[in-house]
Amino acid sequence: MARRQSYEALTDQYEGTSEDAAYYGPVVIGAGDGSPQTFQLIFDTGSSDIWVPGESCTLLDGCVHPLDPKYDQGGTSLGTNTSIEYGSGSTEGANWVDDVTVAGLTSPNQTFFAVTSAYGFEAIDADGICGMAFSSIAQDNGTTFFENLIADGTVDAEEFGFYLGRIASGTEDDSEMALGGRDSTKYTGDFTTVPVTSETYWQVALDRVTVDGTTGGINTPGQAAIDTGTTTIVAPTTAAKEIMAKIPGTYGFPLEGEII
Repeated sequence: MARRQSYEALTDQYEGTSEDAAYYGPVVIGAGDGSPQTFQLIFDTGSSDIWVPGESCTLLDGCVHPLDPKYDQGGTSLGTNTSIEYGSGSTEGANWVDDVTVAGLTSPNQTFFAVTSAYGFEAIDADGICGMAFSSIAQDNGTTFFENLIADGTVDAEEFGFYLGRIASGTEDDSEMALGGRDSTKYTGDFTTVPVTSETYWQVALDRVTVDGTTGGINTPGQAAIDTGTTTIVAPTTAAKEIMAKIPGTYGFPLEGEII
């Protein structure tokens, strides 16, 4: 099989003040000789499972986009279920195996689940999630889409990358995910690489946080997860307060913890 590098254009979701709320792109599920279905999924480095709406998932179950496709159960049922608690939502559904294709690259017999309930995703336009973290934290106990591409020799390099455009800079339509390498048209200069400290999330060592050249909040080494599936920056409460105190105009209010 010829190794490839491929690119997937991403949609930057924005409306009102919710700028750059999520980035998602098309994922095809189903064999080419059948009836492949296209879903719009968030490519999430903070999780490892793929899920899409199931046939039985209704508005009351949290599937709030009535015109979205629902998996037609054209693959093979595993007869098991998966449930996931995210930072701001939860899903549950039945496990399946089917061909999954992104940017023309196919993982045959990919595990995923078709949800029977999905809560906390009402504000997101995407149909579901494609996890891009490591298989070690996959809740369905399967191998992730990208790790399957590596194992099958489908991609040029064991590497993927994101260019996440911003509304404020007028680059939202340039958003992209590269599979099997990086897109040299999206950057200038050289990359600085950072070792992954745990093959679970994309976890790296965090040395310090600086605001306008001043260190604050986190000034001793720690760990951080790079997560493309959220717009939130999370830190210990004390550290977050110190950081935000250096930014004029910020304020906080209590929830489960505190949002500042």
